[in-house]
Amino acid sequence: MLQAQQDYTWMAALPVDAEVQSLVSDIAKLPQLSKFQTSLSEIRFHNRVFEFHKPLDLLLYLDDGVWVCECCGILSVGCSIAEVVVSFCEDFSMLWDEIAQRPDDELTKQAQDTKRHMLFVVKSVK
Repeated sequence: MLQAQQDYTWMAALPVDAEVQSLVSDIAKLPQLSKFQTSLSEIRFHNRVFEFHKPLDLLLYLDDGVWVCECCGILSVGCSIAEVVVSFCEDFSMLWDEIAQRPDDELTKQAQDTKRHMLFVVKSVK
C-alpha cells in the first residue's frame, strides 16, 4: 500500500461552498494513492472555528470502496475524499459538544480518551 504525506490547509463547511469546492480542486491534483496523510490547520463548521495548537494529521484511506478518515480517536467515513473530510469536521464539532464538554464521570473510558485528545489539540473555539 502506497503512503504519502501531504500538507494542505483544508477548511470544510456545510453546505458545500467555495471553500469545499477549493478542497475538491486540491484533491483532484493529488496522486492516486490508497492511503495518505494530510494536515488540517483549523476546522470551520456551523459558524464556529476550531483553532489548533498545531495542524491535525488526518489519515485518509480507502476501505472496501469507502473513504475513511482517522484522527483524535475519531473515525469518519464518506464516499469521496471531500465527503470524508467534511464528515470528520462535522463529527469533530458534534463530539466537541457531546464529549469534550461533559464531565468525565458521564463518559466511557474511550470517550474520556477522545475528550483528552480533543482538549489537548484545540487552542480556541470562536
